[in-house]
Amino acid sequence: EHKTGSGRLYFGEGRNWRSFCQHNVLHSNSQIRRAHCWFPCIDSATQRCPFDLEFTVSTDLVAVSNGDLLYQVLSKEDPPRKTYVYKLSTPVSAQWISLVVGPFEVLPDKNGISVSHMCLSSTLSKLDNTISFFHDAYSCYEDYLAASFPFGLYKQIFLPSEMVVSPTSFGASTCIFSADILNDEKVIDQIIGTRIKLAYALARQWFGIYTSAEEPNDDWLLDGLAGFLTDLFIKRYLGNNEARYRRFKANCTVCQFDVSGATALGSPDASTDLYGTQTLGSYGKIRSLKAVAVLQTLEKQMGPDSFRKILQMIVASTRASRTLSTKEFRHLANKIGNLERPFLKEFFPRWIESCGCPIMRLGISYNKRRNLVELAVSRGCTAKADPGSDSHVNGDIQEGATGWPGMMSVRVHETDGVYDHPILPMAGEALQVVELQCHSKLAAKRFQKTKKGSKPDGSDDNVDASTQENRTSMDSPLLWIRVDPEMEYLAEIHFHQPIQMWINQLEKDKDVISQSQAIAVLEKLPQLSFAVINALNNFLNDTKAFWRVRVEAAYALAVTASERRQI
Repeated sequence: EHKTGSGRLYFGEGRNWRSFCQHNVLHSNSQIRRAHCWFPCIDSATQRCPFDLEFTVSTDLVAVSNGDLLYQVLSKEDPPRKTYVYKLSTPVSAQWISLVVGPFEVLPDKNGISVSHMCLSSTLSKLDNTISFFHDAYSCYEDYLAASFPFGLYKQIFLPSEMVVSPTSFGASTCIFSADILNDEKVIDQIIGTRIKLAYALARQWFGIYTSAEEPNDDWLLDGLAGFLTDLFIKRYLGNNEARYRRFKANCTVCQFDVSGATALGSPDASTDLYGTQTLGSYGKIRSLKAVAVLQTLEKQMGPDSFRKILQMIVASTRASRTLSTKEFRHLANKIGNLERPFLKEFFPRWIESCGCPIMRLGISYNKRRNLVELAVSRGCTAKADPGSDSHVNGDIQEGATGWPGMMSVRVHETDGVYDHPILPMAGEALQVVELQCHSKLAAKRFQKTKKGSKPDGSDDNVDASTQENRTSMDSPLLWIRVDPEMEYLAEIHFHQPIQMWINQLEKDKDVISQSQAIAVLEKLPQLSFAVINALNNFLNDTKAFWRVRVEAAYALAVTASERRQI
C-alpha cells in the first residue's frame, strides 16, 4: 500500500507488502514533468530549492533518496517501521528528486570514495565485478574539475530491466540503472559500454543537475559538457585509441544526420515550447554528439588548460549562480580562453544557432616541375538550403552563407618527413585550388636510368607487388596525405588520392582514424587488386593494431570474398 500524509510517504503498511516486495521494487523516474505525479512541487527546471526528505518503509526494505542520510528511526509500532531521513542542501529542481524502495544489498565502494552501489541479492556478484573501476572515473572528474563531488554521497541503484521505465534515470546524488548493464568476470565485450554509461551518469551530476541550464536553449551546453567529461575519462582509462575512434564515428554520425533545424543546438526555434522534448529520441542523440564535438573544437582553439580552467570556474562552490547560459559560456571563452570576439561572433551563430556541418571534397595533383601539391577543394553543407527563408530561420543554412570560422590543417607525409600545412580555410569560395609546397627532393631519382621495357615516364605495365608498392615514391615525394588529422573540426571530408597512397596510409600511419579512413576507401573500390587485399589481410593479422579497426579490415575482406567468392 502507499499513503501520503504530513509531508511523508509510507510504504509497506499492508499485509501483502512483504511478499510483494520479494519480486518488485518501487522507484521514481526523472522523465520530463513527472515529479509532480508523485509529490507536490513546482515541476519546473527553473525552480530550484533544497529538500528535506523522510520516507517510512518496512524494516526489511531500504529507502534510497537524494542527499545525505542523516539518520534512521525505528518506530514502536507492531510490526515496526523504519523512517529514512535525508537532507539535500544543494538547491535542485524537482525533476532531480528521486526515490527507490526495495530489499537492496548495499555495497560501499572499496576505494575510499563516497559512493554506495545497490542491487537485489540475485545480482550482487555481478555488481561487485562491474563497479571495480568506478573510483577511477570519480577521481578523474574531481581531479580535472578541482572540486569535490557536489552532493556528498553518490548512490547507484541497479534494478531488473522489467522493473525500470528507462535504462537510466538521473537524480541529485543518485542514479537508477537497468541491471542488464551488470556483467560477471567472464564477460569482456560489455565492459567498455558499461563503464562509459556509468561514467556519463556521474558526469551529469556536475553538468545537468548541480549546474543546470538557465534557459531551455542552453540545455545543449550542459549535455555537451557532461559528454566532454566522459570523453576525458575514456581517454585516460580506456585508451586514446578508444577515445579517438569513438569520437570519429560520432562525428561521422552527426554529419550524416545534421540536415535540418531539429538538430540545431541552441536555436530558439528548436527549443521554445518543446519543454525539453528536443533532447529525446534520435534527434536528441545527434544533438548530444554534436554538442560534445563543438565543445572539443572550442577546446582545441583555446587550448586544454584554458578550457579546463573555464570548467573549474563553472563548478566552483564559490560561484554565485548554479545555472549556466550559452551567453555566459561565450563570455568565458573570450575572457579565459582568449578567443577573439570576431571568431566567437561567427562561431556561435554558425555552430550553435544553425544546423548543418561543412562538407569538404578534396583531390590532389602533384606538380613535379614545381615540386608542389595542387589541392582542389569543393565546399558544401550537409543541411539543404531553403530559398524561401532567411539564413538562420529554423536552423537551416542557406546557399549565401559564408561558411564556418577557422583554418583546417593538411598533413603531408613525404619521403623525408611529415609536414603540416594549416592553410585550408573553412570558409571561402565553393571551388578553390590550394598549393602545398613539398619539402622532399627527387633530383637523384629524376635522372635514374630507365629499365629495359619501361615506359619513358618511368611507369611499367608489368611490375610485381613490391614495385607497385613503391610507385608513389618513384613518381613523387608523397607517401600519403591527410586532411584535418587531429579532428579539430566537425566536418564531412571526402578526400581523393591514389590507391597506393591509401595503402601506405593503412600500413604506415599509426593513428586509428587514419587507418579506419583508409579501410573505408579501399573497401569501396570497384575492383580490389592483390596489393589492396594483401594490405587488408596484413593489417587484420597485426596484433598490435587497434582491435576495432582490425574488425573493419575483417569486414572489408569479407565483403570482398562475398562479391568475388575468393580472396
